Amino acid sequence: MLEYTYYLILLTIFSLVITSGRATAQDPVQVSPEIYKVILDNDQVRLIEYQAKPGQIDRMHSLPQRLAYSLTPAKLKVVAPDGSITNVEAKEGEAYWLGPVTHSIQNIGTTEAKMLIVEIKDQQGGSSIPLKQTDPWGSPW
Repeated sequence: MLEYTYYLILLTIFSLVITSGRATAQDPVQVSPEIYKVILDNDQVRLIEYQAKPGQIDRMHSLPQRLAYSLTPAKLKVVAPDGSITNVEAKEGEAYWLGPVTHSIQNIGTTEAKMLIVEIKDQQGGSSIPLKQTDPWGSPW
């Protein structure tokens, strides 16, 4: 019995170590609350404000399909889970329809970057409904 308990404890520790390094889908508001703020959240949409100072980087997170509206010009470095990097320039007043993604973003510009992000929920209040993606950069952001 003691040997069985010993193996069970080792298996549990091993499982925790293996899964701790794995990238998981996380809410940007939860992992980077200093950058993302929920403005409105109901059963139809979630409106998030993104506000990053020059050099500021958020933690790896996931987003569903969404509408992004740039309140300021922004130069951003987008890092995918595999480490690939895409630099993006958003112009003030532009809107983008973007597909689901997991990434981290750094403001590489010299001014504060501000955007509004609108996540459209399905009728059950869950993940976003599928819509055609319009991404002017063909990028993972």
